[in-house]
Amino acid sequence: MLTNKEPVLPMKISLNFFSPLFFLFILSSCAPRLTLLVSPEAQDVGALVAQKARTTPDLGSLVVAPDTTWPKDGLVVRLSTTPNWNLPHGAPRSIPLSSNVLSKNFFPIAALAALGQNKNGDWAVLPVFYDVVGVMAFNPPGAGAPLPQWQDLGKKVWSNRVMFSGHSPLIRQAIFFLETPPTTLPAAQKWFTQTPANWKAALSAVPAWILAPAWAPSTWQFADPDVKFWQKPKTPYVFASTYRQYELTQQPGLVRFQAWQVKRGKDTWITGPVLFLEFYNSASSSKEVKALVNLLTSPSFQGEVGSREKWLAVNLLAPEIDNSSAQVRELARNVSGFIPVTERLPDPLPNDNLMSSLQVAIDYAKKR
Repeated sequence: MLTNKEPVLPMKISLNFFSPLFFLFILSSCAPRLTLLVSPEAQDVGALVAQKARTTPDLGSLVVAPDTTWPKDGLVVRLSTTPNWNLPHGAPRSIPLSSNVLSKNFFPIAALAALGQNKNGDWAVLPVFYDVVGVMAFNPPGAGAPLPQWQDLGKKVWSNRVMFSGHSPLIRQAIFFLETPPTTLPAAQKWFTQTPANWKAALSAVPAWILAPAWAPSTWQFADPDVKFWQKPKTPYVFASTYRQYELTQQPGLVRFQAWQVKRGKDTWITGPVLFLEFYNSASSSKEVKALVNLLTSPSFQGEVGSREKWLAVNLLAPEIDNSSAQVRELARNVSGFIPVTERLPDPLPNDNLMSSLQVAIDYAKKR
């Protein structure tokens, strides 16, 4: 029914310039957007972060995007296996993250923490997940038949038995660094950009260990489909792989995995890819950055990523996936050093870089 009453106008809020409501309004309207840039090798984790962010306080407006372009504004965090490498055009220098941002429930594996933590306790880059290179066997002959440890590959019993995708930069790097582990390891953000100067002797020895008798014929020329053709029960081969590859291809009761480790004196080294967080123009006081860091490092989220995507958790408080993951994490917990490697190389490859020089050395070496 129509009436002659005055229409009801929308209520107006009068902001006193000195009132708390005014300052809250200004802060909310000026809060910078937070973008998580995700490298291709971390897409599965990025998708889970985007899903969780919708119900996580202070992360409702988080943007998750590929790391191929750089945001024009806002705070930026990047998840990648190659810190300070594979950066899009226009990327600024990364900055440290204050240790005060991290939750008290984050207890990182020491060998992985050493890749990113500065002497003052801040983090140049933050390791959150990792994988380990080793060897797996499909229905190996004999109950409990041993798998070859790194030092066993020279034994006659393993001649022509170890197969892998020779085109994989990650496997190439892993074998190279296991053969010649570093005496000291630069921080992760410098590791992938180092020059080959200190590795000349090791690079000159590449042709010799490519011809090692353990490698299956033609394996240095193989691509993934060539290897997968042989990954079936009763195969005579064992396969260099990562823990994730083992978990994602596992046939219950038919496949076993063993992480490769190398010992030099009192030191023990293992190798594999590591997912690092890098921070750009992101103030440590930002509640959005803190919320994201605490989500990624929380035991519950790390356990979920382990269960669903098979990445191993850096946080020692995270639950285990299964017995095999517990064995790998126990090994990682006690090693002297962890050598980070990557499947993702820049295109084109830079000159005077160790990883690039290794690719070239293997490409042009004589192979069996």
